[in-house]
Amino acid sequence: MSLPQQGTPPAVPSDAHLRRARARVLAAGAVLAAGVAACIALAPRPVDVSDGLSWFGVTAGTVEVYALTLLLTAGLLGLAARALNEGTALRPLREVLLAAAVLLPVLLATPYTASTAMNWTHMIVGAVLFVLQLAVAAWLWWSRQRTPTALALLAVQTLAGVVCFVSVLDLADAMLYGQLVFLAAFLAGVVSALRAELPEPRTRPHIPPRVRVRHR
Repeated sequence: MSLPQQGTPPAVPSDAHLRRARARVLAAGAVLAAGVAACIALAPRPVDVSDGLSWFGVTAGTVEVYALTLLLTAGLLGLAARALNEGTALRPLREVLLAAAVLLPVLLATPYTASTAMNWTHMIVGAVLFVLQLAVAAWLWWSRQRTPTALALLAVQTLAGVVCFVSVLDLADAMLYGQLVFLAAFLAGVVSALRAELPEPRTRPHIPPRVRVRHR
């Protein structure tokens, strides 16, 4: 993830590109939420929360829905990154969105139950993606949007990442919950940051009504 070079101020994408990117990130979040909800509804009971979202990719009845969800989400994030090609101010965000678009299908193609090598590959790819998402969220707060809302989302994302980490170490059985909160905070932070880059809407000045004087 390369940072914009010092010197001349980095160019910000146009308003149209920012709105397009924000809409695609919102769509990605909606697809992910709908897909996870469908997987939970279709999964056999009890739902295994210790293995996280990846469990849906190796469980009969949810594999197809989970695969479609990840591929659509990856595609939308890739389109969001493409919308940020103009300008360099948001280059770290664009690169992380591109990385997510590439790594999500890799997670899908490496089911952790297939073999030990697949399991390690799956965990490493997932860890890389988590670190990139957390790093760019911190960068957005520090460099672009130092607001209480951005800080709160970053804190929630960080705490959820800790939950995922201790779950990987088998110190907790809450991987699914941690991943869902982490992704929700990340996507909300990206949408908020893209909204903050847009100019404030102009308000029309108040013009008092004209008083018509009737001449006798």
